[in-house]
Amino acid sequence: MASIELNVNENGDVRIHEGNKSVNLSFDELQKAIQSLKYDEFNKVFDDLPKNADGEAFLNAIKTYKSAREEKHLEDHLKEYKAKLKECKAKVYPWLKEQIKEICNEDGFYNVPVASYDDKISGSVIFDAFKTYQKEVSVWKDTRFDSYLRDLIDTDYDAKDYYNSWIIDTIERNARMMGFIDEYLYLLQEEYNDNEMEMYCDIGGFEGLYYDMDEWIGETAITLMFGTKEEQNCDMGSINNMFREDFAYDNPDDRQRYFDNALTYLVEQQGHTLSELVDARYKGTDNRFLASVSQEIDNLSDYMGELTLLVKMKGNELVEFLDAIGKGEGNIIADRNNVTIGLFNEWSGAGAMFEIMPEKDVVLPCSMIRNVQINGERKSAYEYTVESVYSMSGSAWKEAEFNKNLVFVRDPDEVKKDYDLAVKKFDKYVKERQEEEKDI
Repeated sequence: MASIELNVNENGDVRIHEGNKSVNLSFDELQKAIQSLKYDEFNKVFDDLPKNADGEAFLNAIKTYKSAREEKHLEDHLKEYKAKLKECKAKVYPWLKEQIKEICNEDGFYNVPVASYDDKISGSVIFDAFKTYQKEVSVWKDTRFDSYLRDLIDTDYDAKDYYNSWIIDTIERNARMMGFIDEYLYLLQEEYNDNEMEMYCDIGGFEGLYYDMDEWIGETAITLMFGTKEEQNCDMGSINNMFREDFAYDNPDDRQRYFDNALTYLVEQQGHTLSELVDARYKGTDNRFLASVSQEIDNLSDYMGELTLLVKMKGNELVEFLDAIGKGEGNIIADRNNVTIGLFNEWSGAGAMFEIMPEKDVVLPCSMIRNVQINGERKSAYEYTVESVYSMSGSAWKEAEFNKNLVFVRDPDEVKKDYDLAVKKFDKYVKERQEEEKDI
């Protein structure tokens, strides 16, 4: 059927078009025609028109009536829509909350399982995440290492897409079994634009995927290289240079720069002083720790060297520890009876014997860790690893503990006094030895 169009001509008559047909009616003729048809809706329009109304007034009234009727239709549709939503929500919401509760842990996370040993996170993935984290944390202090690690798991292991799809399929299958899949899909489309995860989060309290790092990260070998800020300013040559005799008559203040290094920090943490180490090197000592430090220095075969600790960790403790390294917080604690610590040169692939023998548990601050190697992974091809240089077995990496609280703090005044004394003793021993050589 062709649509009917109404127009008003310049005489006030109404011209009716239907397809190729048209007819002109005066306003009175139009009114009589409509009244004879007993078209109640149009009659209501006429009733509201003034007596002197013409065809144009009629058309405007028709438009007003049509607009009101459409608005009424919209209101009716909206009422129907709201009623259906209410009905769907009453069925789906409580059930969906229970579904999320059954699938997820008490915090609303789905605990992603480790299907096999091969699924465990590799050292290379951990290391890649740590490198990215170190760059970002220097700018954004509130960032966390685990967020970068989880992002890599999502992409490298395809875990996010796989398990999100599994959750969606499980819930939809259960909705079919319960007999209200239509209500479920209606809510999903109308309220959440077919975004299942948003719906689960909003209604069921779903928080996302959770990777329990105690399950995902196995025992991991970590090589920690330490250096104070002053030591790094001296191009990591301080340990070798602090006992070089050709520096014996330099300015004492210049020489004390070399005393500020991670090895002397360890000496002090073990309850000794640098001046005691000077005595041990020139007079000998019965102290096992000081003797081992002196021997380790002698065995350092290159200009550069750094205090290096071999540890192993796993799971959430490793994640927390790497996060702390990036922020320079807390410290690493190694058992005095089960520790591998010594001097290493990562730049030339040289080092000593890793035979320092502590008297106390080793406590070193994370803020002093200047480089990290994980399972033999390195930052560049120009960097040697302990694994590649020494071919040590995995047993060389010992269990260690991360502690958030710094338990050893040096007194700057006492350190300065000790350094002054060490310089005096060093000069004295060098002069004595030189005198002895003249007499020979």
